[in-house]
Amino acid sequence: MWLRGIKQIFAARRERRALGKVSRYSLDELVEDVPIRVVGRARPHGPALQAPLSQRVCVCYAIVVYDWHWDGSVRIVHTRQARAPFMLEDEYARVLVDPDRAKLSAEFDYTNQLPPWQDRLSMLGVRERDWSQTDILDVDEAIIELDEQIAVIGTAMREPDTDAAPASYRDGDIPLRWRLVPTTISDDPRLCR
Repeated sequence: MWLRGIKQIFAARRERRALGKVSRYSLDELVEDVPIRVVGRARPHGPALQAPLSQRVCVCYAIVVYDWHWDGSVRIVHTRQARAPFMLEDEYARVLVDPDRAKLSAEFDYTNQLPPWQDRLSMLGVRERDWSQTDILDVDEAIIELDEQIAVIGTAMREPDTDAAPASYRDGDIPLRWRLVPTTISDDPRLCR
């Protein structure tokens, strides 16, 4: 058990180093089809999410439910993630981010311990099961908050701007905007430098 935890720590460290080596760009100097790292603040683009445990407003969240048994063993019994499109903004520009397929790399900063018979478990999506061996349930939550400084690693592409004011009928130009297709979204301060 502890060996698996150590392996996960070192794997996370290797991944963070690899992400830190991706070239950083400001939002006003994006290039297409090249792996990039951009840093900015998450702003709403449509309805925001509400984290189920802490009720904080966010653009992405993840929860993990750990089942601690009386004998000291632990098992993950439920995970859940949700994401909403958002705008990434720095001092120069705004870019649309569609986080659907991105890996969320956020710190689990909210923890709650629940007894296994609590009604809140069904609200979190945890199925009813035999809890006779359970001592306590730990529920951890990680979020990307609105206005939080984050790093987005992925590729950028140009697309028609459906939110822009319509051009005149004589003007053949279709307004374009940048869209980020992220592989990772992180609130790690080391990646936000």
